[in-house]
Amino acid sequence: MVGGMSVRRIAVVLLVAGLASGCSGSDGKDGGGKGADATASAAAAASASAASARAVDELKAAVTKLNAASYTYTMKGGEITNAGSVDRPGRQATITASVAAAGEPFRVELLVLDKEYFAKVTGLQIPGVQAGKWMRIDGNRIKGFKAFNVPEVLDPTFSEALGKAATTAERTPTGVKGTLDLTQGAVLLDIGEVRQLGERARAVPFEATIDAQGRLTGWKMTVAAAGARKEAVYETAYTGLGAPVTVARPPAGQVVEAPAMVYDILQA
Repeated sequence: MVGGMSVRRIAVVLLVAGLASGCSGSDGKDGGGKGADATASAAAAASASAASARAVDELKAAVTKLNAASYTYTMKGGEITNAGSVDRPGRQATITASVAAAGEPFRVELLVLDKEYFAKVTGLQIPGVQAGKWMRIDGNRIKGFKAFNVPEVLDPTFSEALGKAATTAERTPTGVKGTLDLTQGAVLLDIGEVRQLGERARAVPFEATIDAQGRLTGWKMTVAAAGARKEAVYETAYTGLGAPVTVARPPAGQVVEAPAMVYDILQA
């Protein structure tokens, strides 16, 4: 890199400048002006591209710093609300995910202790599990909790997917803003919803806030209506960055072993 601009990009700028100069009119009146305009336009485009790349890198670095410590979060959007605390280095978390529905809402409370999980489900009767009891789940026997609306237990807010999906960005007084390509990282939406968006999935607007220590403190994105789904704004906020997170196992009398049906569900 040279001053933030790649050697290839500099070569392109110089090539455009040389071609423009070579095509100047013999009278020297018009050709010089056109060549200068072309050079200025190419330089401006290269500068804007480099600035966008730096802003995307800043966002990715902020995501890395967030996940290097513990935090508390809230996330909402559409019919989903999600809140909890995460200590990724310590591999523990508390998560409560809810989905609005007619009648009693569906809610999952999840305690994460490395590969040992405890889940309490409301709004879905599971045969063999008494209402209000925690199910103990062996993490070595499941693929994940996507079926419970928690695709990644140690990154329940999709922060890493946010960093991977950011394609353009610019700095703001509080962080960065830009566009996400959800075909590169499905943030909050499943693959079916991304496909419904079509080409709009490649330019979903987002804003992210970053604190003075370079850590991600919040983000939001606006997803256009598609199919039967209305336009939705998804927002996430992080607080208590670096504060200790303690997760305790439920009392033994409140715990039952998860039945085979639950393990089948969590193979998705």
